[in-house]
Amino acid sequence: MLGKMKKLMELIPVKKSLRCAQNELNYRHIDRVMKTFAELNVSPVTIPKSMKLKKLDSLYSYLGK
Repeated sequence: MLGKMKKLMELIPVKKSLRCAQNELNYRHIDRVMKTFAELNVSPVTIPKSMKLKKLDSLYSYLGK
């Protein structure tokens, strides 16, 4: 699972969107990968270097509110 998560994180900046990266990964159980990110409270969305942010709260933390 960690390998799939890492590959997805590498594909997101290349493909410029989470959905395109998921399609490129071509993994049948992508929902399991996304649930694992949520369980870890980590957002797979990457932060561009141009934003100069060190940390951004996980999007999943806003869903529980």
